[in-house]
Amino acid sequence: MFKIDNKNTSLKIISLLAAIILWLYVMGEVDPDTRTKITNIPVNFIGTEELAGEGMAVAYDEQLAVSATISGKRSDVNEVKKNGLTASVEVADCDLGENTRKIVVNLPVGLNLENVSESSLTFDVETLVYESKPVMIGFLQANSSGETIGETTPWVLATSPEVITVSGAESSVNKVKELVGTIEPGEAVRDESKWVDVPLAAVDSKGHQIFNVRLNSDTAKAEIRELSVKTVELELTGEDGSIDPDEINVTDQIRIVGTKDAIKSISTVEGIVTEENGKVYIDTELPTNVFIMIGEENGKIIWN
Repeated sequence: MFKIDNKNTSLKIISLLAAIILWLYVMGEVDPDTRTKITNIPVNFIGTEELAGEGMAVAYDEQLAVSATISGKRSDVNEVKKNGLTASVEVADCDLGENTRKIVVNLPVGLNLENVSESSLTFDVETLVYESKPVMIGFLQANSSGETIGETTPWVLATSPEVITVSGAESSVNKVKELVGTIEPGEAVRDESKWVDVPLAAVDSKGHQIFNVRLNSDTAKAEIRELSVKTVELELTGEDGSIDPDEINVTDQIRIVGTKDAIKSISTVEGIVTEENGKVYIDTELPTNVFIMIGEENGKIIWN
C-alpha cells in the first residue's frame, strides 16, 4: 500500500505558488521585452499639398498597407497592438513620371522596427486634374418588393449637391464614375421627409472604391422618406413609328413609388420606347414626387 508524503506535496504546492508569484512580478513590474507582427498598416502619402501646388498628384488608386515586426517593452507593444500603426511615403519632392520613395513606419518612442514587408513604393506622378462627378445615394438592403399599395420602401427624394468636384492624378480621376453614399433603411419614416448627411466614396464603373482622390466635399445631404409601392400597367408606344413595342421583350407591368395618396389613383403608366445600341429606353411622364422603381428588368431596360 502506497503512503502519501504530505511534506513533499506541500513543498510542491509552495514551489508552484512561488513560481506563479515570480511570473506575475516579472510580467507586471519588470515589463520584459517582446516582439510581434502588426498587419494591415495603412500607408499614407504626405506632402501632397506641396505636390498639388506644382500641379501634380500621385496616381495610386488602391488602399496601400504593409506588415511590420516590432519589438520593445511588453506594455508598449500591447498598446500598439490595441491602437495600430501608420506608415507614410513622402512625395513633396517627386517629379512627373515614375518615382520610388521609402516607406516609413511611424513607431512610438521606445519601440524598434525589426522588419517591414515592403521597404519602398514605386508609383507614378501625373498632372493634377479636376472633374465634376455625379452623386448617387441609396439605401442598404432596401426593401424593394411589393405588389400592393400597402407595401413600402425607403426612398431618396433628392440629393444636395447633385455633383461634386473630384481632384487627383488624371488617370485616377478618369476612373471615377460617381460618388456613392449609403443610408440605413431605418433612417426613413413614413410621416414626413427629412434631410440626412451621407458620407461619400469615389467608385469606378464596377463599384470598386478609388483611393487617393480628393472630393471638395466628403459628404452630401439626402432627403429621404418611406414611400408606398404599387404595381401598375405599362402601356408603350413607339416614337414616330420607328419601333414596335410588341416586338421588344419588355415587361407589361412596372412598380411605382410615392406617397399613398399620390399613387392610389394611378393604374397605368404610359411610356415612349426608343432603342439605341441594343438597349431599350422608355421615357415616362409621372406626377410630381412619383417615381419608377429602377432595375427590375436585369439591365434590359434603361429608364430615363
